[in-house]
Amino acid sequence: MALDKFLLHYRSTPHTMTGETPAKLLMGRDLKVKLPQLQHSEENQNWEAARQKVQFEKYKLKLGTDHKNRAKPTQIMTGDKVLLKQHKHDKLTTRYDPKPWEVKERRGDSAIIQRGEKQILRSTSQMKMIPEGTISRWIDEDEDQESMKTDNAEHRARAKSNRVNEMKETRRKL
Repeated sequence: MALDKFLLHYRSTPHTMTGETPAKLLMGRDLKVKLPQLQHSEENQNWEAARQKVQFEKYKLKLGTDHKNRAKPTQIMTGDKVLLKQHKHDKLTTRYDPKPWEVKERRGDSAIIQRGEKQILRSTSQMKMIPEGTISRWIDEDEDQESMKTDNAEHRARAKSNRVNEMKETRRKL
């Protein structure tokens, strides 16, 4: 009996994320309860408005969490050379596989990387970007330092413009 009363009041209380009662979202009407309730001037609030409010609240939570954790978007893009994290088998094993992979395609927080004929899909958190020009320095020690700085600056500018475009698209969706 007490559980039924609790569930009735829970289902007739507006949710903070949607601004609507669970009963109204489920059945399209408010439940009759003995507690006094405020009457809303707009009776026909639709699902889309509730869905957009939930998305906006989730986005605000994500921004707060990212700020608190000092999260930064990855700068790894198609065509970059990366090192892939590997499991340590003994104390001499390096954290990253020393042979570079090339990013073929980005898929959200993951990327398809290729080395030779082998292609794999991994999270970008498992990758470490190799600055452009570093690979050629391994092969040819006479690599010019200025060209490497220019390549890195161009790469950072390209990554920043991609991040700005992603943020604009996210805001447009909201």
